[in-house]
Amino acid sequence: LSKYLDILLPMGYDFPNWAARPPQLANSPLPGLRKSLEQFAQIGIPADKLILALPWYGYDFVCDNNATLGAPCLPNCTRSSPNWQVDCPQRDYKQIMPSLLRATKAQGRDPWRFDPVSTSVYFDYLSTSGTRHQVWFDDPTSLTVKYRWARAAGFRGVAMWEAQSA
Repeated sequence: LSKYLDILLPMGYDFPNWAARPPQLANSPLPGLRKSLEQFAQIGIPADKLILALPWYGYDFVCDNNATLGAPCLPNCTRSSPNWQVDCPQRDYKQIMPSLLRATKAQGRDPWRFDPVSTSVYFDYLSTSGTRHQVWFDDPTSLTVKYRWARAAGFRGVAMWEAQSA
């Protein structure tokens, strides 16, 4: 395949593993990106033919457990759920940032958290009905780490998905 392609643009997003315990909710976790690069190498596609697409959006998970804000979220959805896109919807970056600002005001502190394992960011908020949500996404901080990793790993470049999200 590699000899017939100039480039390949793999999706480096939509990695949440909602069934894991505790759930892995990051949309674009760095360990998953590393594993993908290894899998491409195993089938003979070198990094210099890859342009890694990274997300400018995230997911808003409704948590079944109303534990302390910031604690692991047990989402009430799985990809096999008929209403997963309603229960745990995708949110554009332009939707996430106002939600983060509202959560900061409501909590009286900055709820933004950086997960060093996934190199993704998240925050919690309470809906008007008191239901706990956890939003996982990538922002300039987490994307910078991933862009630098992609360059060091030898990728041809990076791309973003999706432009209307900004």
